[in-house]
Amino acid sequence: MRLVTHNREVCIMKHQSQQLFCSDPPAGVGAIITRFLDGGGVGGLNAGDRLLAVNGKLVTDGAEQLSRRLQDSAGEVKLVVSGYTTAHSLRKDEEGKLGVRLSDGPRHSPPVLSEVARSSSAWSAGLRAGDAVVGVSGEADSSSTPHRLTPRHSFW
Repeated sequence: MRLVTHNREVCIMKHQSQQLFCSDPPAGVGAIITRFLDGGGVGGLNAGDRLLAVNGKLVTDGAEQLSRRLQDSAGEVKLVVSGYTTAHSLRKDEEGKLGVRLSDGPRHSPPVLSEVARSSSAWSAGLRAGDAVVGVSGEADSSSTPHRLTPRHSFW
Protein backbone atom coordinates (compact mmCIF):
# COMPACT_ATOMS: atom_id res chain seq x y z
CA MET A 1 0.00 0.00 0.00
CA ARG A 2 1.27 3.47 -0.86
CA LEU A 3 0.36 6.30 1.52
CA VAL A 4 -0.58 9.32 -0.57
CA THR A 5 -1.08 12.01 2.04
CA HIS A 6 -0.84 12.68 5.75
CA ASN A 7 -0.79 15.69 8.04
CA ARG A 8 2.31 16.92 9.79
CA GLU A 9 3.16 19.77 12.15
CA VAL A 10 5.83 22.28 11.15
CA CYS A 11 7.20 24.91 13.54
CA ILE A 12 8.60 28.13 12.11
CA MET A 13 9.36 31.52 13.55
CA LYS A 14 6.88 34.35 12.89
CA HIS A 15 9.38 36.31 10.76
CA GLN A 16 9.75 33.24 8.49
CA SER A 17 5.99 33.24 7.84
CA GLN A 18 6.43 36.55 6.00
CA GLN A 19 8.28 34.57 3.30
CA LEU A 20 5.11 32.62 2.33
CA PHE A 21 2.81 33.53 -0.54
CA CYS A 22 -0.47 31.61 -0.43
CA SER A 23 -3.69 31.31 -2.39
CA ASP A 24 -7.14 29.92 -1.72
CA PRO A 25 -7.49 26.20 -2.50
CA PRO A 26 -9.81 25.15 -5.35
CA ALA A 27 -11.94 23.32 -2.75
CA GLY A 28 -11.81 22.55 0.96
CA VAL A 29 -10.14 24.21 3.92
CA GLY A 30 -6.74 25.80 4.33
CA ALA A 31 -4.52 27.77 1.98
CA ILE A 32 -2.03 26.62 -0.66
CA ILE A 33 1.59 27.81 -0.63
CA THR A 34 2.20 29.18 -4.11
CA ARG A 35 5.79 30.43 -3.69
CA PHE A 36 8.36 31.85 -1.29
CA LEU A 37 9.67 35.41 -1.16
CA ASP A 38 13.30 34.42 -1.75
CA GLY A 39 12.50 31.41 -3.94
CA GLY A 40 13.59 28.91 -1.28
CA GLY A 41 11.55 26.89 1.18
CA VAL A 42 10.96 27.62 4.87
CA GLY A 43 10.95 24.97 7.57
CA GLY A 44 10.59 22.05 5.17
CA LEU A 45 7.57 23.57 3.43
CA ASN A 46 7.23 23.42 -0.35
CA ALA A 47 5.17 25.17 -2.99
CA GLY A 48 1.93 23.20 -3.26
CA ASP A 49 1.65 22.33 0.45
CA ARG A 50 -1.79 22.96 1.97
CA LEU A 51 -1.69 24.77 5.32
CA LEU A 52 -4.64 23.59 7.42
CA ALA A 53 -4.17 25.23 10.82
CA VAL A 54 -2.14 27.88 12.63
CA ASN A 55 -1.39 27.35 16.32
CA GLY A 56 -4.20 24.80 16.61
CA LYS A 57 -6.85 26.92 14.85
CA LEU A 58 -8.27 25.53 11.60
CA VAL A 59 -8.00 27.79 8.54
CA THR A 60 -11.50 27.64 7.01
CA ASP A 61 -11.57 30.87 4.97
CA GLY A 62 -8.47 30.61 2.78
CA ALA A 63 -5.32 32.69 2.37
CA GLU A 64 -6.64 35.92 3.91
CA GLN A 65 -7.59 34.18 7.16
CA LEU A 66 -4.23 32.38 7.18
CA SER A 67 -2.44 35.71 6.80
CA ARG A 68 -4.37 37.21 9.74
CA ARG A 69 -3.60 34.19 11.94
CA LEU A 70 0.10 34.42 11.09
CA GLN A 71 0.16 38.16 11.87
CA ASP A 72 -1.57 37.56 15.22
CA SER A 73 1.01 34.91 16.20
CA ALA A 74 3.88 35.63 18.55
CA GLY A 75 7.33 34.07 18.22
CA GLU A 76 7.00 30.43 17.17
CA VAL A 77 4.21 29.48 14.77
CA LYS A 78 2.90 25.90 14.62
CA LEU A 79 1.41 24.99 11.24
CA VAL A 80 -0.51 21.83 10.39
CA VAL A 81 0.33 20.87 6.81
CA SER A 82 -1.68 18.41 4.74
CA GLY A 83 0.23 16.13 2.50
CA TYR A 84 3.87 15.58 1.94
CA THR A 85 5.55 17.22 -1.00
CA THR A 86 9.10 16.93 -2.18
CA ALA A 87 11.03 18.97 -4.68
CA HIS A 88 12.91 17.17 -7.47
CA SER A 89 15.36 18.52 -10.01
CA LEU A 90 14.92 16.48 -13.17
CA ARG A 91 17.10 16.49 -16.25
CA LYS A 92 15.81 15.97 -19.74
CA ASP A 93 17.17 13.12 -21.84
CA GLU A 94 19.01 13.62 -25.12
CA GLU A 95 15.65 14.12 -26.88
CA GLY A 96 14.61 16.83 -24.43
CA LYS A 97 12.09 14.65 -22.57
CA LEU A 98 11.59 14.07 -18.84
CA GLY A 99 10.14 10.57 -19.16
CA VAL A 100 6.74 11.09 -17.53
CA ARG A 101 3.14 11.26 -18.74
CA LEU A 102 0.44 13.31 -17.00
CA SER A 103 -3.27 12.62 -16.55
CA ASP A 104 -6.07 14.67 -15.04
CA GLY A 105 -6.33 14.18 -11.29
CA PRO A 106 -9.65 13.83 -9.47
CA ARG A 107 -11.96 16.87 -9.71
CA HIS A 108 -10.31 19.99 -8.18
CA SER A 109 -7.04 18.11 -7.78
CA PRO A 110 -3.67 18.55 -9.43
CA PRO A 111 -2.63 16.37 -12.38
CA VAL A 112 -1.02 13.03 -11.60
CA LEU A 113 1.79 11.09 -13.20
CA SER A 114 0.24 8.28 -15.22
CA GLU A 115 3.56 6.80 -16.37
CA VAL A 116 7.21 7.16 -15.42
CA ALA A 117 9.88 5.67 -17.70
CA ARG A 118 12.28 3.45 -15.74
CA SER A 119 15.25 4.89 -17.62
CA SER A 120 14.36 8.52 -16.75
CA SER A 121 15.75 10.94 -14.18
CA ALA A 122 12.19 11.09 -12.79
CA TRP A 123 12.31 7.36 -11.97
CA SER A 124 15.78 7.75 -10.42
CA ALA A 125 14.42 10.61 -8.26
CA GLY A 126 11.71 8.30 -6.91
CA LEU A 127 8.71 9.61 -8.86
CA ARG A 128 6.09 6.96 -9.64
CA ALA A 129 2.74 6.68 -11.41
CA GLY A 130 0.05 8.16 -9.17
CA ASP A 131 2.20 10.97 -7.75
CA ALA A 132 0.48 14.37 -7.91
CA VAL A 133 2.22 17.30 -9.63
CA VAL A 134 1.62 20.32 -7.41
CA GLY A 135 4.18 22.68 -8.92
CA VAL A 136 6.73 23.23 -11.62
CA SER A 137 9.89 25.33 -11.37
CA GLY A 138 9.25 26.19 -7.71
CA GLU A 139 5.73 27.57 -8.19
CA ALA A 140 2.49 25.78 -7.31
CA ASP A 141 0.27 24.87 -10.22
CA SER A 142 -3.25 26.17 -9.59
CA SER A 143 -4.66 24.33 -12.59
CA SER A 144 -6.41 20.99 -12.22
CA THR A 145 -5.36 19.89 -15.69
CA PRO A 146 -1.97 18.83 -16.95
CA HIS A 147 -2.48 20.75 -20.20
CA ARG A 148 -1.36 23.98 -18.51
CA LEU A 149 2.00 22.35 -17.84
CA THR A 150 2.70 20.59 -21.14
CA PRO A 151 3.28 23.63 -23.37
CA ARG A 152 6.21 24.68 -21.15
CA HIS A 153 7.66 21.24 -20.46
CA SER A 154 8.43 18.13 -22.52
CA PHE A 155 7.28 15.22 -20.43
CA TRP A 156 7.54 12.05 -22.52
